[in-house]
Formats: sequence, structure tokens, C-alpha cells
Amino acid sequence: MPAGWIEKLKGEGIKHWAYDKLMAGDVVFVSDRGKQGYPKVAEIQLTDEDVSRFAGLEHGVTIIMRHKDNSQAIDDPQSEYSFDEIVFYLECVK
Repeated sequence: MPAGWIEKLKGEGIKHWAYDKLMAGDVVFVSDRGKQGYPKVAEIQLTDEDVSRFAGLEHGVTIIMRHKDNSQAIDDPQSEYSFDEIVFYLECVK
């Protein structure tokens, strides 16, 4: 079984790319991720092309985004969040 971990996403280019996808609604919304009380997050499954286009994603499989205030729902279609309000993570496997 591959080892998996989640780390803070580095690189402004990939963060802006993911943020644009979030604002366009081109994400999947996921609740809990197996942890009681974990906030709803937006996820983007990375393709091989995405991994090769951006540096630092060698082990990346998913970009995870949440609102910096865990009580704010990231999936509210009536809200538009600024880039600075979103926290970005990279889910990795090896």
C-alpha cells in the first residue's frame, strides 16, 4: 500500500491555478475526509499533465482547499472568496 500524506501547497502559480478552478466551480466538494468535524473542502484531482506542468508536485494526487476560517463553507455558491481567504494543501502518495 502506498504511503500518503498531506502538506501545505507551495508555489503561487499552482495556487492561483487551483483558485481559478475553485471560482469556476471546477472542483469536487468533500465533507469530513474521514475526520470528525473536519471542514468541507474543495478538491482537484491532479492529472499527469498537471503534475508535469507545475514544479513540486512529483508525489501530488489532489489539491485540497478550505476557507481559512473553518466555520465558513467553501461550497456556498452565493459567496466569492478572495485568494487570501483560501488555504491550499497537497495530498501526496509515494
